Amino acid sequence: MSLATRCTACGTIFRVVQDQLKVSEGWVRCGRCSEVFNALDGLFDLGRESPPRLTPAAAARIGDPRLQPGAGEFVASRIPPPAEEAVDDTAAQTPRQAAQEDEFVSSVAHEPPPIDALFEAAIDARRGSHDDFVDARFPSEFPTEVADDANAAHAAAAARFEAEAFDPRHDEGAPTIHAADELTPAFVREADRAARWQRPGVQVALAGGVLLLLLGLVLQLGLHFRDPIVARWPQAGPALVALCEPLGCSIEPLRRIQSVVVDGSALNRAADGSGYRLEISLRNRDELPVALPAVDLQLTDSSGATVVRRVLPPESFRVSLADAAGDGAAARRSAARALPPAVLEPGRELPLELVFSTSNGIRVAGYSIELFYP
Repeated sequence: MSLATRCTACGTIFRVVQDQLKVSEGWVRCGRCSEVFNALDGLFDLGRESPPRLTPAAAARIGDPRLQPGAGEFVASRIPPPAEEAVDDTAAQTPRQAAQEDEFVSSVAHEPPPIDALFEAAIDARRGSHDDFVDARFPSEFPTEVADDANAAHAAAAARFEAEAFDPRHDEGAPTIHAADELTPAFVREADRAARWQRPGVQVALAGGVLLLLLGLVLQLGLHFRDPIVARWPQAGPALVALCEPLGCSIEPLRRIQSVVVDGSALNRAADGSGYRLEISLRNRDELPVALPAVDLQLTDSSGATVVRRVLPPESFRVSLADAAGDGAAARRSAARALPPAVLEPGRELPLELVFSTSNGIRVAGYSIELFYP
């Protein structure tokens, strides 16, 4: 089905699309006279129906010499002539049918005659003068000011591009945008990036960087855990000492207060009666040698209140004669005057003793001790 309509102002017949009419609710603009009208009023099928009659205004405009086919501005639709009936059945018509036929013939007589030849001439003339397509929705002429604005914008963009292309700042390392990179598909860029990482030089540089990072990590761990390392592997001590000298660090005995326990302790009057004698026995339960801890000593009276509190470093103690080798009195006195070692070997028990006095004749009824690292 080929739909067409006739302009109510100039009588031009042109084709229309059903979807176009649905969107615009039937309203169209004539591409010849720019008249806006409702196409549904004059809608007809080109292959089956005759075009509607011209309105008086359209008929008057058609009489204008400027709109005659000779001027090349008249556009009409090719209307096929009605097919002739093969059988003449006028004799079988009733009077009513004859009256209706006479009325139809009289109405058709007022219609303009078929203009197939004029239509062809008008179409050829219009093709020679206008190359654009006549559409009811849009004007046939392209606005001149729009084209001028587009040309001016294009010229300004071209001038700006040339100015940026010869700008000396681009030679100084300023970031530039490459159109080729932007137009390259993403998967191609990813493939190029992956191939770049597979180059021999890049892989050698990566391997060297990984080795340097591993070496730095090993050195950092060695410095952080230098005390446990030297306690477990004493042969690594000289290397770590040489590494610590420029860094200002030091290596100390391993400190693990949970590994040192008090096996026994006692507080008695000194032999000369001028003070008190403290005896404690320490044991290392760890498999590594640990540093000798300090002792927090608290003396209490008969009511349990603390009367004296002292922090005793390892250097204030002496090795008890219970740890002395020998049975003579000289050997025991020599052992009692020996300083304790700086470290307590794994699994070894070390008895220590300390003789001290209190001021103002304070009477001591009890005591408590606690090990800690200062």
